[in-house]
Amino acid sequence: MSIKRFGEDLITLQQRIDTEKLVREADLNALRGEIHEALGNRNLSDEQFKVRHIVPMCVCARARAFACATHLVLMHASLPAFKAYACVRGI
Repeated sequence: MSIKRFGEDLITLQQRIDTEKLVREADLNALRGEIHEALGNRNLSDEQFKVRHIVPMCVCARARAFACATHLVLMHASLPAFKAYACVRGI
């Protein structure tokens, strides 16, 4: 094999490597774009789930806690009246 032929083969090999590198970089960039899009969609659906389900549950829990607290306050306020009623009725 002559030096000229060796040089031509080396140039051809380098061109193939460069072409393969460009193809792989393009595929990698496309994959990155798909991943970023999927993550963006996931963040959006997580936010929508939060708004649809978590926030109403928190509101409901707060309302339930308020109702329990109100009930306890009313029971505490009416306890002396109940005791007086119980004494009168003999309960």
